[in-house]
Amino acid sequence: MISDRSRVLVVKLADIGDAVLALPAIQALRSEAPSATIDVLTTGAGANVFNRSPAVSDVLTLQKQQFDRLSGLASPGAILDLITLSRTLRGRRYDIVVLLHHLTTGFGALKFRSLASVAGAPVVAGLDNGRGSFLTHRAIDYGFGERPETDYGLEIVRALGIECQTSHPLIEIDESARSAAAKLREQHQVGTEYAVMHTEVGEFSPARAWPDQHFASLAQDIQRKHRLPVVLVGVDANRPGLQSIVEASGALNLCGQTSFDQLCALIDGASLVVGADSSVAHIAAAFDRPLVALFGPSNHRAWKPAGSQVVGVGQAPDHQHRQIVLTQNLPCSPCIYRGFSLGRPAGCRSRRCMTELMPVDVFRTLDDVIDPQLDGCGAFPQPEPNGEN
Repeated sequence: MISDRSRVLVVKLADIGDAVLALPAIQALRSEAPSATIDVLTTGAGANVFNRSPAVSDVLTLQKQQFDRLSGLASPGAILDLITLSRTLRGRRYDIVVLLHHLTTGFGALKFRSLASVAGAPVVAGLDNGRGSFLTHRAIDYGFGERPETDYGLEIVRALGIECQTSHPLIEIDESARSAAAKLREQHQVGTEYAVMHTEVGEFSPARAWPDQHFASLAQDIQRKHRLPVVLVGVDANRPGLQSIVEASGALNLCGQTSFDQLCALIDGASLVVGADSSVAHIAAAFDRPLVALFGPSNHRAWKPAGSQVVGVGQAPDHQHRQIVLTQNLPCSPCIYRGFSLGRPAGCRSRRCMTELMPVDVFRTLDDVIDPQLDGCGAFPQPEPNGEN
């Protein structure tokens, strides 16, 4: 089906975390056909990941937000973008299109059917939940969370007749980014041992956020017990509530001060990474860093970071995993992407799954993944609780 002469287009209109989870499927395609052309059509955010994958030949981008609703297609800019994309896809003469998406809504299925038609490939592989009549090669979609997203991607690859096993997501960053990240740390007197904390969750579902006061309390505990300086990372330096974490804990705020490569370098060098369901958790898993990711409304069975173990509050991990997804396992959770529907991205009013996930519970889980041999040499002086040095 696929050979070194094949021209493959993988469609993954993804944010950063979803892009990381798609890498094992793309790596399986590359392993089967080392010299094939394997391009990816994605978003600007997803391009950050795919441009750094050794398995990807070229990256094409599409402004996904313009095409999430039928009304978005009415603008002249969107029409022009579609015409340009259509010419590009036709000109590349793809043999195979691989759709790494669920066909969740009728409009979504129409969108991906149209993309496949425009590409003109004789082979189109993807997940089928009953809306995939246009697919030539199908993997069964059992619903969100019935398989991890990484496994669904591999099932699509197997539908092409490729025997494959899961592999760890590979992201390559250059040494200049590592050097720049090291200099940034040194400017703020942060050594080689530190914890990365990510408090953002993105626009799709703010319900995934953990309360800022919980982050502040956890940062204090990490710095006092493990003597690790806490570095806050993200894209929004002015996010409401961020300053309160800094003032309460003395954490170093590097939000908005790093490139994507520098962010990856900071994560790759961290002794610990903690945050809610977000891109940083998936990057940390890709670099095999000790991780605790906090999931509440998100479907942890679907979107857990690669290689992670899901643990409920009060449960002990098996100590074979350095990446942990921590959840309260409430009967109402998850409420986003359940079965074959989008669920409730806005969550519920109380958001108990996140607000009642307490810092002490998270800290106990951190103790299970952090290296017990840490000597705290990376710590910078921290203020005492009364604010005096």
